[in-house]
Amino acid sequence: MKGRISPLIPNRRDGFYSEGGTETPGERSFPYFTFELAEALCDAGSRNILVEFLRFLPFVHRWLGADAGDDLRWMLNERSVRHEGAWHFSAEEKRAYFERIREVCLRRWVQFSVCDDANQDAFRDLWTNPDDCCNALGNIPGFARTYKA
Repeated sequence: MKGRISPLIPNRRDGFYSEGGTETPGERSFPYFTFELAEALCDAGSRNILVEFLRFLPFVHRWLGADAGDDLRWMLNERSVRHEGAWHFSAEEKRAYFERIREVCLRRWVQFSVCDDANQDAFRDLWTNPDDCCNALGNIPGFARTYKA
C-alpha cells in the first residue's frame, strides 16, 4: 500500500523548522498537519510514503479561508519563492519537513519519495529510488516511466 501526504499543508511559517523550530511569543501555527501523520500511515500498512508540499495559489487561499478560517498567506515571506504562478515554501524549509518524515520512514523500513514541481532535483538525495521521484517503478504494475523520461 502507498501512503500519500498531498498536499502537505504546513503548520508553521516558511523558515520555522529550517531555522531551528524555536517558538517565539505570538508565533502563529496552523494545526492541520502533524508529523505524526507519517507514523499513522506506517501503522496503517503503507510501504511507501510520497509527500507533495502545498502550492500556494489564489484558489487555495480562498478555499482554506472559507473552509478552515485561515488563508495561510501569513506563512509566506521573503524566503518563499514564486514558480509557475504559485508561491512555494523555500527549498530549505521543505527539506526540513521532508527530512523529519523520511526519518520516520527509515525507522519503519518504509520507502520515501517527494513530488515537488519547483525543486524536484533538490530532494533527489532523499528518495528511496533516486531514478524515480514517485517511486512507482517496480512498485506499481505497468508503471514504466519516470518523471524525466
